[in-house]
Amino acid sequence: MANDRPHFDDGVQIGEIGAPHGISGAVKVYLTTDFPERLGDIGRIWLDHLDGEGWSVKSFAEGPGPFGIMQLSLVATREQAQGLRGRRVLVPKSSLAELPQDSFYWHQLLGLRVCDLDGRELGYVEHVHRQGGAHDFLEVSRPGDSSFLLPLVRAMVKDVDLSARMVRVLLPEGLEDLN
Repeated sequence: MANDRPHFDDGVQIGEIGAPHGISGAVKVYLTTDFPERLGDIGRIWLDHLDGEGWSVKSFAEGPGPFGIMQLSLVATREQAQGLRGRRVLVPKSSLAELPQDSFYWHQLLGLRVCDLDGRELGYVEHVHRQGGAHDFLEVSRPGDSSFLLPLVRAMVKDVDLSARMVRVLLPEGLEDLN
């Protein structure tokens, strides 16, 4: 099991712990995964900046929107749950589900160059934001300029080439200047 234990910089984030839920140590989890149902089956997760053999997931229930409620075996009070607030929920890359062709995980997008269809470099993917609505957003960072948010929709994101480390996009006029 020690080989599967991710260091907080090496694990893949699948959520972030929010506020305590109730008085028995359960926590709200802001989900950053498209497979939240796996949290109930995964058995063990890791929390960034907290070393150890991981945390056993006692129970998990999906909530409305991008949230769920998780109970960890070693967390029994609201105060203990409050101490975990803001921690990233991590799993080893080896535990990720196989994706269909032309699909990708968020962590695979981070750092990719963003170019328009003419090849003009616009910046790089700094962050992926889950909104809980119709689509997510890529935060495109531009050296020496402010970043901008790009809706992660097929009409704008035309191609994600992981091997070339590039995202090709079709930007509506003025989108770069909104932020």
